[in-house]
Amino acid sequence: MQRYFSQMTIPNIGIQGQQKISEAKILVVGAGGLGCPVLSQLTAMGIATIGIIDDDVVQLQNLHRQTLYNEADMGKPKVLVAAEKLTQQNSTVNIITYQERLTALNADTIIAHYDIVIDCCDNVAARYCIDDSCHTLNKPFVYGAVRQYQGQLAVFNYKTGPRYRHLFANPQQGLLEQDCATAGIMGFVTGIVGSMQVNEALKIILQSPDILSGYVMVMDFEKYVFRKFKINFSFDY
Repeated sequence: MQRYFSQMTIPNIGIQGQQKISEAKILVVGAGGLGCPVLSQLTAMGIATIGIIDDDVVQLQNLHRQTLYNEADMGKPKVLVAAEKLTQQNSTVNIITYQERLTALNADTIIAHYDIVIDCCDNVAARYCIDDSCHTLNKPFVYGAVRQYQGQLAVFNYKTGPRYRHLFANPQQGLLEQDCATAGIMGFVTGIVGSMQVNEALKIILQSPDILSGYVMVMDFEKYVFRKFKINFSFDY
């Protein structure tokens, strides 16, 4: 346990908390700007199994924010490059790769193997697939979205909490429906929001009472304005 000594000294983790971490299985949807810090930090803390699903390859324009990759990786599948580097970071973690896009056809089959889903994609349609599948399978998922200097964070489908569809009933209503390539993004924003997603996933593993369920956090890192909005989920689907 020497590797994890520093985090095990935190009172709410200790040996029992580290045992929970070392048994957890997390699926990360998207190995891009959010996915890179999420994957690296999950691997470092000793999550038992990490699944990575992404059908993209590394491109030059990714490198300013997707910190797992370098120039030599351009043209290679992100999931394969990420898996190799994460294994070098912590060989005790089981990395499973899916070199494909998450769709309504494969979501249930893939998500069924995991305890938590972390949404690191920039595709609105994929988020609805995650939401529907997590609702069907009763799995919590940690939502993160970024654009320019802005970010959003929430936990959906946690126990009796709301779904993503309660926040955005219609795909056209998504506040961050433009992807990074269209709207632009500062690389450090993905690092901050990705780290916050990891924090929420950890709190789910540890069954913390302070999980961001029932609310969405909206952040402006240029102006340092943080707002937390309560989600109305009195209606159902």
